[in-house]
Amino acid sequence: MAEEKKNAPVKVFRTAEQKLSELFINGAAEGLGKVGMRLDDYQMICAKNAFKKCFDVCKTNKVDINVLKDDVATILERAAMFRLNALAIPEECYITPRDINKPNKTPHLDFGIQGDGNDRILREYGVNVQTVHPYWLVREGDDFKFPHFKGLEVVPPEWEPKGYSQKVVRVVYPITYSDGSTQYHIADRESVKVNLLAHINQNLMGEYFGISAYNLEGKAAIEAKEKQAAMRKEIIDGVKDLPLEEILDHPSVQKYISPAWRSPHSRESMIIRKIRNNVTKPIPKDFGDSYIFESYKDSMKDDEYKETEDERIDKEGAVDAEVAEQAGSRPVQDDIPAIPQQAESVQKAPEIKLNEAEKVAASADPF
Repeated sequence: MAEEKKNAPVKVFRTAEQKLSELFINGAAEGLGKVGMRLDDYQMICAKNAFKKCFDVCKTNKVDINVLKDDVATILERAAMFRLNALAIPEECYITPRDINKPNKTPHLDFGIQGDGNDRILREYGVNVQTVHPYWLVREGDDFKFPHFKGLEVVPPEWEPKGYSQKVVRVVYPITYSDGSTQYHIADRESVKVNLLAHINQNLMGEYFGISAYNLEGKAAIEAKEKQAAMRKEIIDGVKDLPLEEILDHPSVQKYISPAWRSPHSRESMIIRKIRNNVTKPIPKDFGDSYIFESYKDSMKDDEYKETEDERIDKEGAVDAEVAEQAGSRPVQDDIPAIPQQAESVQKAPEIKLNEAEKVAASADPF
């Protein structure tokens, strides 16, 4: 009997989080396998870290992760597909909750590419990109000379840092292409103004100024929506011609700017991230697959680019948000062909089956 007990397999205790993680990661690997992608070890790590981030976000916001299983499945697939580490420092992607604990709203998780994640995408999928060199953070007081042309020859920019505590005024990405040429993609601090205005505009879409269009019909409903739209426009018009810093501090828009933009400790990081996004997003990329292309396109919709389905929203007012898509870099040379639009693809989340005990445990602290 003692010998039997000695040779008996040891039962390994696993938390509900670990069980869920395995289910989701296996589901992501299976889903991507169906479109011809076999995950390597690092991609599996990216999927695991993405799940950990999703689980922590749900736990912090007291949301059962099973309610958001479709979002989680999508996030794991995209993190693995693009090799984005959700727990990396600096960040390569973000996972944030939306419409959590709001009446008549369905909660969901947003996933987006940012910071070093954009650099990784550019290295992997940039058209004819050979080397993405370390980017330059040019600050106030630095000596900087823009690149210029001598006939067909490009004279590179010159940059002499003078300090590291001043505000960043521009970001430069030197990129070497397969033909041996190097282009210098540049975006300035003021380019972020378009992103900020779009962010404000998006948040204004949920502001109705006490004017209700519900339960109204015909002319009354039209008039109510017109009043809402006019008040939103008045707020945007009041700040759109101001410099970036003045908009950030303007009293009329404070309630429509998220803390990440307003807080002194995070404002500069947010601005740098947006400048970097504005440099890298317009650089042509070739994903070679419609599924990857659509996943990337959807992942690059930052908060200010998200469209809403609320029927009360003035659709014409959302045009300002679309302008943000045009804010980009100014390459010194740009003879790279555009990427053709590709067809949409459909993604299916893995089926997650848990017993009642596991469902309760999944929403509790596993530790």
